[in-house]
Amino acid sequence: MEERRGTFGVLLVVALVLLCAAASSGKSTLVLTKTPLNSAVVVGNSLEFECASDSTFIAWYFQSNQDQVVYTIYDGQVLNPVFEGVYSILPKTGGQYDLIVLNATLTETGIYRCKESTGFDPHQTAALVVLDSDPVCSINVSLPSVMMGDVISMTCRVTYTPNLSSALMRWTDPQGFSVTSTESISEGYLESNITVVAAVPSVEQYRCRTYFDVPPAESLLTAKNAPEYEYFFNSPILAVNHCPSSVQITVPPGELRVGDVITCSSNGYPSPDYTWTHVQTGQQSSGSALAITRAGLNTYICTATVSIPDQPTCSLSTSTNVTVVASSCLEIKLANNLAASARYTLTLRNGKSFEAYCEMGLNGGGYTFLSPQSLLDLTDDDIQPMFTDRIAFLMRLRKYDDLQTYTVVRQLARYSHIPLKLGLSNTDGYIATQNEITTRLGFPFLYFGFLSDNMTRNSSFTTWGFNVNNIDVPATIVAGGRNYIALFPGFLEAGFYNTGSTTLTACTSMLTTYQINVASTRPMPEEYFMSLEVFFTSLCQTASNSANMASQLVRNAAIGFR
Repeated sequence: MEERRGTFGVLLVVALVLLCAAASSGKSTLVLTKTPLNSAVVVGNSLEFECASDSTFIAWYFQSNQDQVVYTIYDGQVLNPVFEGVYSILPKTGGQYDLIVLNATLTETGIYRCKESTGFDPHQTAALVVLDSDPVCSINVSLPSVMMGDVISMTCRVTYTPNLSSALMRWTDPQGFSVTSTESISEGYLESNITVVAAVPSVEQYRCRTYFDVPPAESLLTAKNAPEYEYFFNSPILAVNHCPSSVQITVPPGELRVGDVITCSSNGYPSPDYTWTHVQTGQQSSGSALAITRAGLNTYICTATVSIPDQPTCSLSTSTNVTVVASSCLEIKLANNLAASARYTLTLRNGKSFEAYCEMGLNGGGYTFLSPQSLLDLTDDDIQPMFTDRIAFLMRLRKYDDLQTYTVVRQLARYSHIPLKLGLSNTDGYIATQNEITTRLGFPFLYFGFLSDNMTRNSSFTTWGFNVNNIDVPATIVAGGRNYIALFPGFLEAGFYNTGSTTLTACTSMLTTYQINVASTRPMPEEYFMSLEVFFTSLCQTASNSANMASQLVRNAAIGFR
């Protein structure tokens, strides 16, 4: 990486200015509003020296071994252009006549003076150094990365005209502090070298500054100054290959929930590959980020592996224990499609924890089944955030022979756009349950409503019913009639109110005809089943103690939602 400063392809930095000396009494005074600056330039480039005066007779001189008149200017006229093609004069306003050094060669190295051509020689001087080329710098590695402990050599060299100045080089480290270098010096040549040992994490940028020193010139009333030239070499930043020495697992603050992400990081290079292992199951996944898929206490191991070219693969591991909570079975299913149907402890956002059965296989899975005990511990407000799929319920029936079947219960196809109602001891806007009214079974209960009371009284609704496993079971609507399913734990141990059995065929459709056997024959724990009440006026009226329930060999039911 290189930096240059200047104009006309010229590299400029430090100015050397000699103030104008007054002539003897009675002589005109050279008052310069523009003064020439010390400069350095690479062969083939041009540069411009500035000089402006109130005198009508000034001249440009060049001194190498002896003074040579380059140009004279009298009353605005340029005279004696004997160096045409080497120099030229650029007239400007305000008495300014700039000297242009054209396509500089090594022979143009020397002192340039702008002075009055008569009198006591008041003048301004500037030094020019011409270089063969810009410094050449190199580093002894060709790859963007090195091994830890490698010795890296950096070198800069320059060739220049030695009769006026000497070259200097200064190395600095990434913090800007000087670095000790070894140098090779001969007339008109300088080479400077430093060595750096590669260390973790990277070899940062080193800088070499090349500049020039001009000694005092006799009788020129000048001081020691550097030519107006600097060249910078910036070394590349080199990554250092190394095995991981530390691995960290970052866990989000606060309560960790299913779907939250934990991350793994390491300081190895090249960038490590990460492998996660779930200790309880042995399941593995790759990537630095891991989405938590399992509720409960989990142990995760993160292994960082670095592959360095031509070196053995190296790895380092760390582990963490996390307690993970989920608010619903659907959260668990969405986070882990392979989650098993089982009992899970769910934790609500308000901190309440309860046990539920999660059905993860039937109808896409993710259904939460509440136990009778959880109906006592939860409120209607608690369960509403869990109810996001408002188009279907999953009903499981437990038969007297202890076999279990299931049904996906929906609205009639024509009402599929109307969300179903779920309530915990809450029937707001819907017709109350028969057993709730009679207080035989009392509270709590789960309520699954289809059409609201207002809808049943609206003349635009002429039909109601339910859909069982994608088969509509309709009937003519009865204004103000009932259309719901309810589950009762029956904690009062009272007798169940018999709703009757006015339309046995429709009830049979729900309870037997369209039921599906569970392919795995896997039973759901019996404590999740409760007494069932189904009431669709003029369509199906039945309860757990009714004759038609017994005739269908149905003992009780459980209904899940998601």
